[in-house]
Amino acid sequence: MNRGRRKKKFARNFGTRAEAVRDMKCLVPGCRGRSEAAHMNGARGMGGCGGDRRGLGPLCRLHHLQSGEKGTSMRADFEAKYGIDLIQESDRIATYLDDMGHE
Repeated sequence: MNRGRRKKKFARNFGTRAEAVRDMKCLVPGCRGRSEAAHMNGARGMGGCGGDRRGLGPLCRLHHLQSGEKGTSMRADFEAKYGIDLIQESDRIATYLDDMGHE
C-alpha cells in the first residue's frame, strides 16, 4: 500500500481519538496494562481495515488479543468472563470523546 493510502486509512481508523483512548485504563477491571486503541466493533482481526475510529476502546495488549481477534465465539467468551459488553462500551466511549471534541 502506498504511503498516501496508508495515512488516509490510519486517519479513518484512528484519528485523534486513538491517543485519548490510549490514555484510558484497560476496560478489564483490575488490569494495569498499558492500553491500546482497540476496535471494539466491526470486522475483527483485520487491524482496523474498514474500521471506524468511533468504535475504539481501551484494552491492554493481552486483553485486546483475548477479546475476539479470532472470531465472535472468542469475543462472547471474553465478554462473559469479564462482564464487559464491548459494543456498549465503545458507544459510551464514542459519546464521551465526541463531547470532548475528538474527531
